Amino acid sequence: MKLISQLNRIPTKLYNPETLLYRDRVIANSGTISDASLDAVEKFVQDCKNAMVWDKLLEVGVFAGNNLNAALTKLVVGPGAPTALTNVNFVGGDYAETGSSGGLNGDGATKYLNTGFSGTNLPDTAHLSAYLRDDVVAAGNRSLLGTLTGTDQFWMGGLNAAATVDFRYGQLNGTTLLTGLVKGFWCGVRVSSSILRLFRNGTYADLNSSATTLVKPAGNVFIHAYNLSGSPGGYTPGRISFYSIGNAMSDPDVLAFHLAVRTLQYNLNRGIN
Repeated sequence: MKLISQLNRIPTKLYNPETLLYRDRVIANSGTISDASLDAVEKFVQDCKNAMVWDKLLEVGVFAGNNLNAALTKLVVGPGAPTALTNVNFVGGDYAETGSSGGLNGDGATKYLNTGFSGTNLPDTAHLSAYLRDDVVAAGNRSLLGTLTGTDQFWMGGLNAAATVDFRYGQLNGTTLLTGLVKGFWCGVRVSSSILRLFRNGTYADLNSSATTLVKPAGNVFIHAYNLSGSPGGYTPGRISFYSIGNAMSDPDVLAFHLAVRTLQYNLNRGIN
């Protein structure tokens, strides 16, 4: 009888508490998410924990779920920030969870997201990351995420996106990679007061070794643009399907983090860039 009872028992999925909190936030934000997508997020959480990088993440958006409200719900919520991104001008048709259009598509002119994560809460040694799913061929400033004043800049994108990829974290010094802002997982790390490192798909791409003093802007970090003293600028066209803000990572950390993000994209059926 005991054996029959055990055979009839339906096993219960075990999720990390962070995944369950994320699911509850999606629902509270009038979103929905499938079991398969929640499993993909759970795998990402566990991969990051296994790689010992989870505790370095202060804010994370995975752009998952069945509708725009779900996509705007954060997996990790930054200090003092709201649980969902504030949407400016995106509509439901700009978002697709899966397939060749997976991610949130910007227009390069009017659409951006406000994280509510204040620049004053950015760590002294830190990383910014974003998964870009389209090559950006538009000229001029194009920001994946960031906040800045005139001379104190904390952002990643391209000063001339058709030709460069740039990461600045403090003053005007930064890395400048002489290639276009192409699709892939971009991560910029301020290792110390004098070292900035830029990575694409987990691989080191560029370095700046100039010392910088940090004067952190009070403005919130924006996605698909930067926050220039309270106004959006540097709008990026194309799809973004992940972002993070957090503490600095070593080169092995960045590689492990890239693999976790890459697996998340694959498990959400977005394909890999």
